[in-house]
Amino acid sequence: MRFRISHRVRIPVAFFAAFAAPAIASASTADRVVLTLTPPAEDVWVYTFGQGAFATAAPTFAGDFSDPFPDRFGTLFLTFDASGFVPDSDRPIRLTGFSLELSMLNSSTFDQTDGVFYDPTYDPVASYVDPSTDTDPGRPIELYAVGYRNGFTFETWRDANYPVSGADGYNAVPIDFPSDSHAGRRVDDSVSDGFDTFPLAIGTTPDLVEATDGTLRVLDLARWTFEAADLTRAESDFFTAQIDAGSISFMVSSLQLAGFDGMGGEEIYPRFATLETVFPIEDAKVELSIAVSPPSDVNTDFTVDLEDLYAWEQGTGLRDVDEDGSVTAADRSALIATLRKDELADVAP
Repeated sequence: MRFRISHRVRIPVAFFAAFAAPAIASASTADRVVLTLTPPAEDVWVYTFGQGAFATAAPTFAGDFSDPFPDRFGTLFLTFDASGFVPDSDRPIRLTGFSLELSMLNSSTFDQTDGVFYDPTYDPVASYVDPSTDTDPGRPIELYAVGYRNGFTFETWRDANYPVSGADGYNAVPIDFPSDSHAGRRVDDSVSDGFDTFPLAIGTTPDLVEATDGTLRVLDLARWTFEAADLTRAESDFFTAQIDAGSISFMVSSLQLAGFDGMGGEEIYPRFATLETVFPIEDAKVELSIAVSPPSDVNTDFTVDLEDLYAWEQGTGLRDVDEDGSVTAADRSALIATLRKDELADVAP
């Protein structure tokens, strides 16, 4: 496992307010840490008839949108080890965004002018029910969080020693967070169940070629990026809990209809590289943007403002502002000094 912490910067944000003495304005946001993890600790091709963690490629495709198989019939599970990341103090952390990169082997034919259609936009569920309503060629590749079923958890559903599916479907499934709900929702049968989803990101790539019919197709060995720069609070809380536990996991999904076994779809569908891919290929990697609560953030909302002084006065929150192991009047003075310093910085010419 390789990982690196890229850089750490303080990002000031200007606020403006005037109060009776002590005259204090709002202050700065949290410190930011960028953590890059590569390669994945493990990947699993989640497919009932596949090779699980030993797959040399992981195709993503749909079923025929009917029982007994889920709509998202083939997906790729990725988990990265974040246990090497330790903040400078015991302050809370929060994932604010991320960028995931991985490589696609492309179609089973490896014909660059007859590869996967490039579709970088979300397709609503209605376009799968009636494909004639799809306004652009192809289907997007989507990224989701991971949920577990049938008594499994992240800790117990690992590698090929554990089955990808049970009697009533897959044991690990893609989930989203509709309307900022903190309860993750299964999306493995989103088309059959008739609802639109909220993917974390839609995959994009610059590695394209124009086919003879004028459509854009994906080149072999294309490098894909899934950019999630502004997570909802529910998504942030979900992934922050994973990072606190030492890892982070994703599920790559797409709904191209596969052409095998009389499924009625295309022979051309995404095939992603895995740890077991036999020829050299760039590793999957994820870059995490993490906010670290600053010492003066008493109420741990990841900003320093008057609400922190109110919390300190009321005896709540993390009151050891100077982090010397005890709560004294010096902590209040340090908090006020921070607020005043940022106030002066905001109004300085």
